[in-house]
Amino acid sequence: MSGPTVPPPDSPIPPKPVSPAPEPAQPASKSASMMRAALWGGLLLGLAVTVAGMRPAAPSTVPDDALAMVNGQPVRRELFERLEDGARSDRNQAELAPDDRRRIVERLIDEELLVQESIRLGLASRDRMARGYLVQAMLDFVGAEAAGRDPSAGELESWYEDHRAQFRRPGRIAMDTMTFDAQADADEALARAREARSAVLAGEAWETVARARSDAQIVPIPRVPLAARNVVEYLGPTAARTAFALRAGEMSEPLRTAAGWLLLRVRERWEDEVPPLAEIRDEAEAAWRRAQAEEAVRVYVDELRAEAVLEYGTRP
Repeated sequence: MSGPTVPPPDSPIPPKPVSPAPEPAQPASKSASMMRAALWGGLLLGLAVTVAGMRPAAPSTVPDDALAMVNGQPVRRELFERLEDGARSDRNQAELAPDDRRRIVERLIDEELLVQESIRLGLASRDRMARGYLVQAMLDFVGAEAAGRDPSAGELESWYEDHRAQFRRPGRIAMDTMTFDAQADADEALARAREARSAVLAGEAWETVARARSDAQIVPIPRVPLAARNVVEYLGPTAARTAFALRAGEMSEPLRTAAGWLLLRVRERWEDEVPPLAEIRDEAEAAWRRAQAEEAVRVYVDELRAEAVLEYGTRP
């Protein structure tokens, strides 16, 4: 058995065979990369939508009776409805356009922001007008429920008997007047007034004497029944006191006025009276409602005082 052939020492060593280099890989095309990215993006988006659809929606923080929340305070739907009704009435429209309705909501939001800012600035305490509005709003709020109740027939009758003086009608008189201008001659005017009075007492008709002897009146006195305050407006306090001191059918002495002389005659008079409830039921019921509201406010304020911590400074 022969071994491997060994080349002689001086023989050249043959070169080691080299394997050919592999071909370089070709890069993927740009369009193929975009397609893969779109595919994955679509899958991820679909998954996100699916998961979001499975998760329950966050509950709204706006209560049912509000249209919006402004810094945690609701803009009440009832305020919107009142403004909407007013706008529809002003424009004589059955319905408002959507843009108009949105403008009303935005206006209410602006108002709420201003109200909150006014409270932050302390205007309720420092501004007299704002304070007055708030006080009146509280009075209306507290008294509304009490005033909204209907009284029973017996309740109203009992209350009316206790408050009859509140409904007393002042006495009235119906009277005639003659005036005598004294700007030209005061003595002559007084003489004519006395002659006129004597003529009426002698039986001549008042109207006949007035046409023949008196002067035209700048502001004629109405021939309807007049209360004392009305007579004061026409003739002044002195003449009013004189007229209400006369009995029906009596005539005054000549009275001095700024322009001359005056004669008065009372045709009829009506003394003070309290009308029966049936005659002024609506007026009495309105007064009863006001009284109920005032009492409710008084009780409410007393309760506030009882719970308040009051500390007085130097009294005025």
